[in-house]
Amino acid sequence: MNNIKVSVIVPLYNAEKFAKRCIESVLKQTFQNYELILVNDGSKDRTGEICDQYAEKDSRIKVIHKKNGGVSSARNTGLEIAEGEWMTFLDADDWIEPNFLKILEYCSDNSIDWVFTQWRTVWDNGLPNEINTYEKDTVLYNWEEIKKYWDKMANMDICRCPWGKFFRRSVIESNKQRFDNTLKYGEDTVFNYEFLIKIRGLRLCNIEDSNYIFHQNYGVIAVIKYKCTPEGIITTRDKIFEIFFKNNMHNLKFERLIFFGFTMMEHCYLGKKDEKLRRDYYKGEIQKRLEKRCLSSINYYDRIMYYIFKYIPHLLTYPIAKQYLKYR
Repeated sequence: MNNIKVSVIVPLYNAEKFAKRCIESVLKQTFQNYELILVNDGSKDRTGEICDQYAEKDSRIKVIHKKNGGVSSARNTGLEIAEGEWMTFLDADDWIEPNFLKILEYCSDNSIDWVFTQWRTVWDNGLPNEINTYEKDTVLYNWEEIKKYWDKMANMDICRCPWGKFFRRSVIESNKQRFDNTLKYGEDTVFNYEFLIKIRGLRLCNIEDSNYIFHQNYGVIAVIKYKCTPEGIITTRDKIFEIFFKNNMHNLKFERLIFFGFTMMEHCYLGKKDEKLRRDYYKGEIQKRLEKRCLSSINYYDRIMYYIFKYIPHLLTYPIAKQYLKYR
């Protein structure tokens, strides 16, 4: 295949329940100049068989069967063989509306390296669907414009995940960018920020019937659910903020959210009692900079909880934190 416009990369792990819906949504696209790369990441169910069946029927579909290595490994495998001018990532339990790829027909401007689409969240548990749109089609041509707009977007799901976007492949390849296999949490957010600081222009599209459908459920479909560690969470947080600070991307709202959110995760979700690690966490350079910027802006009760986390032994803070989260 020559002159492929876009490579659609789908990592799949034990996704037989959703794989057909995901693949069919690509095959039903009104835009046809694409390749679909299905990376079967060591599935133990019929996922690989389903992928092979579709590949036999359509030459645009490539299937890679690999030993399980996690979602970052699977996405990187797709990146290695992709030929498209653009890249987009699709999770196995999600799907795309018919005009999703058609967005690229409106992206002939060579100074645009990143394109954001609208998305819709569909819940399994009966919660109302959420539709996320942009006020208007927006093009940002320089770094200052991008940073200013990013301030408004930084807390949105779409900024933290690789789905719902088109990445110019030449930017990824020229910077030898890949998903970090060593990170078990937030590797997609790190990837996005590493890409963000390299782009020339960004476009936000609101074309009819072009939504990415983000399927929310209680299972883990496309990846193995790796158990996070305190070290892993600290590494991810520091990577994100190293990029943030080095590129003068100060966004107090986002920093405050991550500042307190990561602290809560380290204490409540993980429930670890390694006091040396905890002391190192609060002594870190990133933490000191965040304290200076964020402590005065978080609410009174969150500030009290932060100091409880910092100075009271973990054995006591863990049950306190659980109760705090329950009634906060």
